[in-house]
Amino acid sequence: MSNVESNNLLCKVGQRLSFRDDAGISPYLLGGWADHELNHRWTVGRRAQVQLHVSNAGRKDLLLRVQCSPFLAGGKLSHQTVDVLVNGVHVATWLVREMSWQEASVPNHLISAGDATLTFVIGHPSAPVDSQLSTDPRMLGVDFRVLEIAYSPQPDLNDPTLEWIGKGEDPVGDVFKADGNYFRAIKHSAAGEVRNLIARDVYRQLARRNLIPEHHFSDVGHPKYAMVAHTHAGTFVYPPTYALLTFRDAAIVWLDINEFLMNVDVDYGLIDGHYGNFALFNNSRPMWVDIGSIGRKGGSLQGCPDFGLAQFVQCYVYPLLMFQNHPDTEYTRHLMLTQPGGITYEQLKDALPGYLGIDDLGSLASGGDRSASFRRIRDLLGSVDFSAVKGFWSGYRNVGSLEWAIQGKWLDGEQDSRFRAVVGLVRRSAASAFLDIGANDGLFSLLCTREGRKGIATDLDDFSLNKLYQFISTRPAVELSIAHGSFLKITHSAELVLALAITHHLVISQGLTFDQISKTLARNSSRALITEFMPDGLGGTAENPEPVPNPLPVDYTLENFVGALKNEFGLVEVIDYLRPNPSSRRILIYCENPKIT
Repeated sequence: MSNVESNNLLCKVGQRLSFRDDAGISPYLLGGWADHELNHRWTVGRRAQVQLHVSNAGRKDLLLRVQCSPFLAGGKLSHQTVDVLVNGVHVATWLVREMSWQEASVPNHLISAGDATLTFVIGHPSAPVDSQLSTDPRMLGVDFRVLEIAYSPQPDLNDPTLEWIGKGEDPVGDVFKADGNYFRAIKHSAAGEVRNLIARDVYRQLARRNLIPEHHFSDVGHPKYAMVAHTHAGTFVYPPTYALLTFRDAAIVWLDINEFLMNVDVDYGLIDGHYGNFALFNNSRPMWVDIGSIGRKGGSLQGCPDFGLAQFVQCYVYPLLMFQNHPDTEYTRHLMLTQPGGITYEQLKDALPGYLGIDDLGSLASGGDRSASFRRIRDLLGSVDFSAVKGFWSGYRNVGSLEWAIQGKWLDGEQDSRFRAVVGLVRRSAASAFLDIGANDGLFSLLCTREGRKGIATDLDDFSLNKLYQFISTRPAVELSIAHGSFLKITHSAELVLALAITHHLVISQGLTFDQISKTLARNSSRALITEFMPDGLGGTAENPEPVPNPLPVDYTLENFVGALKNEFGLVEVIDYLRPNPSSRRILIYCENPKIT
């Protein structure tokens, strides 16, 4: 038995190991690592090693994934080269240019017994002192954030358990899902054009620009399909529920892709522009995930970029103008959610009767010079401004509070013990992914990502969502997606659900029962829940020291909430911790094992 196994340091397929958590990652590390720093750990010298015992490797090949960034010696290097060895056998060479996910396929025979020593050989380690960046003499190479082992994406196209997605009408191929990966099986009729795009470096260049996710292609022997392309899934948040700034950035991504394609070939473009082909990656970055949408007039990939432009105008340009100029963003979201084809020009005119230049907008997608249309649309998007979009929570916290969350300052001993109590329960849950319901501006979501978890933050307040998106948009290491959504209509789920300081609003302001709340939380969670009960209702704060309403509803009690939770979870535990501030009383409740799956 290996030392790793004997010390219970097992790693399961699908488990994430966070280098942000010193206590969690240190037992796995051998030589070549610097001391733990805030949220990360550097390699030092030429070689760094990790030792694992993969307890459920089975007979499948595996995929090693690492989120990391390079030390570039103050611009003297363009990238770091990393050779990856598993039990002494070379499996990959990475070129790490920026914060990104790197992958290496690991044949099953290399770790048939489950033991794996991972060796990372750094091409050009360098000391900051040598570049006059600081006095640090360490020979730094690559900054590790997260490591995970997944099953290698090598599906059998004849496997009846594959989850096929879509209606099979794509001229390029059909999409399916397996082991958490998404694939496109490319038809023989489209393979020639796809190979041409690969040879012209189109897909890789789009991925380098963060416009589409990285795709990997392999040939297959199949009567219908010639190739399979695979990519790791982002978070599928439906664009009508994006934060407003995310939605604007998605529109810019669509434009950027089309302008790049026109530089490759004037007839190339995206043949559709509807809501369904975006996903959110890393720090809620929208990327176009349908490479089958790349087509050209008269080519073997039959499509019509002009049709794609018309769809895009209705699904993105018109809604953005309404979000900015109509007083009710919920009205625009409702139209988008109920009309998958987008908002019509007539609806735009009805909603914005006083908008200057409204008569010119109908010609945006009328055909003709696509380049001119793109320029007009880009000018319009450049003028879209959501600074006037305010909400009830607009002044709740400043951006400095979010910076404190990233830095972990809210966990210091002199701060409110509530933060430490919640993060302790996050660690106890052992969840890799979370859903933060009623996240406001995402402070607790950021504390969770700091622990190496990835998640989704949801809220109804547009201002708060925009603030959070602006904050994380320049921080690619923050694995958090953002979604607009009301409590009863959230379609996402995760191992861990956070519902902090919202149940009193749901009961007193929205009239929900504890039974309704508990059933919804159990439906959204596959493992654990962290929630709170506010004994003073909407009051009990410095501004409102008395209960609100006063008296509280007779059935609004901790006992009733706990009882409702026990109907839905196998474990319900009231967490005893002492807060320094007697006002704004909050009682933490931790639950596990939801009975609804």
